[in-house]
Amino acid sequence: MKRSWSALVAIAVVAALAGCSDDGEPTPSESAPQQIAQEKHRMRSVVADIYAEIPRSLIASAEQGSTGSLISCRRGDQWAGHGELVLAEGQSVSQVFAALRASDAFDGWDLETDVDGWEEPRLTLVGDQESAVLLSSRDGGASIQVNSFSQCMTFADDFIPGGSY
Repeated sequence: MKRSWSALVAIAVVAALAGCSDDGEPTPSESAPQQIAQEKHRMRSVVADIYAEIPRSLIASAEQGSTGSLISCRRGDQWAGHGELVLAEGQSVSQVFAALRASDAFDGWDLETDVDGWEEPRLTLVGDQESAVLLSSRDGGASIQVNSFSQCMTFADDFIPGGSY
């Protein structure tokens, strides 16, 4: 229970860090699915880029969920997705994070490394469009959770989000 609570707190922190962009007028309800799909595609591409920058020798498997959900942010909703990296035997989370920090593929992203309440390492990437990706170790460092968050989207009042996206 403690670990899942920590994951929820970490997601809330990243969501707060990601903030919202204020583009003026809310997106009309009929255009909401298209905007959500664009943000989903953009964030899934970012996660694919992250996976591509990690040397194959460090990773046993990498997956990214095909759907996500909308979560609340300061002025609207943001698309949130999830993936997982399973480390190859004998490899460490710190090696993965070092490879990502050494990469020049993330210009325009702020990369911050810290530890969670269980002293497990985590890496947060905050993008120039206020999107974010949180990589946090779990299972004693055997795998890494990859949580992605799009920029905040403001929809018309009559838009009712629900289900998976």
